[in-house]
Amino acid sequence: GDTDTARRLLDESLVVRRSMGCRIDAAESESLLAEVSLRESRTAEAQQRIASARPVFEAAGMADHLANADALALLVAVAEGQVPGAQVASLESRLPAIENPLFRIPARMAAARARAARGDEAAARAHIEEAIRDADRLGIKGFVREAKLLAAEMPAHPEPRS
Repeated sequence: GDTDTARRLLDESLVVRRSMGCRIDAAESESLLAEVSLRESRTAEAQQRIASARPVFEAAGMADHLANADALALLVAVAEGQVPGAQVASLESRLPAIENPLFRIPARMAAARARAARGDEAAARAHIEEAIRDADRLGIKGFVREAKLLAAEMPAHPEPRS
């Protein structure tokens, strides 16, 4: 997509939300800007925006938003080549409790990317298959397509890592 336009509109939204004192809404804008930053390979900026949004979601008890922030942080770690197992396991343990599919499916795909980066292709494929089933069942075609593209990025016959 057009990240320049998305960034401009989200920056405008963030300014308005902050000026109105809407902390949660501003945190949502920060989270969306983190996604844009990640797409642009601006990992440091993405991490900063996640760090800004995460405590707001935590204080408000917004578990789905918090899991989304953690999934984004995991994607930053993958992009930087540092994927701590504890970070992956923490997100995976919360996947079943994420109610909103717009957060659950991307979080599952983030877990898949992290597992693949750690060399665990079987777990990565299991996450991708679950994401496809979930998105297909809910009729979210964009997520079905995204998960299938992620599956296509995986090696057809993964080599065992030693």
